[in-house]
Amino acid sequence: MTAAAEIYCARVLPGGIDERSEAAEGGDPDSSAGGIDERSEAAEGGDPDSSAGGAGGSAPRGIDERSEAAEGGDPDSSAGGAGGSAPRGIDERSEAAEGGDPDSSAGGAGGSAPRGIDVELIGDEDLGDGEVSAAAVANPGSRLDDDARRALRELLGDGVRFDEPLRRHTTLKIGGPADAFCEPASVAEVSALARWCAAAGVPITVIGGGSNLIVRDGGVRGAVLGTGRLRGLALTPPATIRVEAGVSTGKVLSLAMKNDLGGVEFLGGVPGSVGGGMIMNAGTYLGEFKDVTRWVETVRLADGEVIRRDSAACGFRYRASDLPPGEVVVGAELVLRPRPRADIQAEVSALRKRRAEREPKKVASNGSTFKNPPGDFAGRLIEVAGCKGWREGDAVCSPVHANWLVNTGRASAAELLQLIERVRAHVLQIHGIALELEVKIIGED
Repeated sequence: MTAAAEIYCARVLPGGIDERSEAAEGGDPDSSAGGIDERSEAAEGGDPDSSAGGAGGSAPRGIDERSEAAEGGDPDSSAGGAGGSAPRGIDERSEAAEGGDPDSSAGGAGGSAPRGIDVELIGDEDLGDGEVSAAAVANPGSRLDDDARRALRELLGDGVRFDEPLRRHTTLKIGGPADAFCEPASVAEVSALARWCAAAGVPITVIGGGSNLIVRDGGVRGAVLGTGRLRGLALTPPATIRVEAGVSTGKVLSLAMKNDLGGVEFLGGVPGSVGGGMIMNAGTYLGEFKDVTRWVETVRLADGEVIRRDSAACGFRYRASDLPPGEVVVGAELVLRPRPRADIQAEVSALRKRRAEREPKKVASNGSTFKNPPGDFAGRLIEVAGCKGWREGDAVCSPVHANWLVNTGRASAAELLQLIERVRAHVLQIHGIALELEVKIIGED
C-alpha cells in the first residue's frame, strides 16, 4: 500500500443533507487513507513503508516554493530552499509541479458547515501523473447559474475552472466534471471562498492530491476546492520549516536534507501533500507528522476564520487526528533537528527501495483500496482468493499488489466500483471476511 492519505476531502452540503452513505465502507476518517499499514514488514498485502500524504498546510504568508526536484527528495536535485536560510519569495508556478501534469492539482482538505451541514472526510495521496486526454465538457446538471460563475471568477480569477473533469485531479485518473474547480492562491482566498459558498448555499467539496478517492462518472455539483496553489515553503534557521497545504512531502524532505536537518525522513515513504498528511498523521516506521509538528493552521469553512492549534490540541494518533472535519488545513510549522545529510540519504534510500519492490509501476491508482483487517492483510486475502488480474474494462486488480485496484487505460468509475464489489464478495465467500474500503466515493452516477 503506498500512499499519502492526502488526500482527504470534505463535502459541505447546505440544508443538512448527509452524503456519508456513499462511503459507508471506507467512511472512517480515522483510518489510514492511502496509508501503508506498518503492523508487519512482511506480507504483500500491506507495505509498512508508507502512509498518508495529501494536502493542507500552514501559510507562511506570501512565501511560495520552487523546488527543482520532484517527490524524489534528493537534496542534489531540489532547490526547495538550500543553505539554511528561508527561501523567501521563491515561486513554484511551474506547470510540471508535483506530478508533471499541468492539468492536475494537489490539494488540501477539510470542510465545515453552518448549522446542520454534514461533512465527509476523504483520503488523499499523490502517486504521480497519468495521461489525461479528455477535454472539459458542458455540464447540464450544474447547480451554478451564471451569476454564481461570475462571482467565483471575480473571487478567484484564473483560479477557477468550470465543468472541469475531475479525472485530471485524481490519482486514478477517473471522475466526472466539477461544476467549479477552485484553486485559491492564498489563505485569504481560501477564507473568501469559504465565506462565499456558505453565504450562497453552494456545496463545497475539498480535495487534496485526489487519492484515496473515487469520483463517480457524473461528477460533483457545486464547488470543488483544491489547495494545489498553496505552495509556500520556508526554512527559519536553525531548524524550523513553515509549509503550506499544497507543498509535496518530497519538497519538504528535500529542503530538510539540503540543510542537514533530520526528523522528516519518513516522508520518503509518504507521497502526496502536507495538508492531508496532517489530517491523517501520515507516517512510516521511521516516524510520523506528530513527531515534528509544532502547530497546524486551518480555515473554518462555515465562516472563513483562520484557526491555529498547537500539536497537543490536534489529537494526533496512529493514522488519525482530531482536526475538525469542518475545517480545511492550510498550513503547519515543523521543528526538525540537526543530522548529517549522508545519514538522512541512506535511510531514505533504504525506505524507497523497499517501496519500489512492492508497488505497481506506471499505473493510475489510489494505492491500497481496502483496509487491512485486524491481524491480517487485505492484499494477502485477495491474492489467496485468486482475484489477482481480475478486470472490468480497464479497471484491474493488480498482478503486482493485490490490494491495488488500478486504472490501466480509460477505466470508468462504474467499472472500478463493479470490480471492487466483485473482489469484496469473493473474499467474503472464501475467507468469511468483509473487507472495508480505504478509499472514499463521491459524486453522482
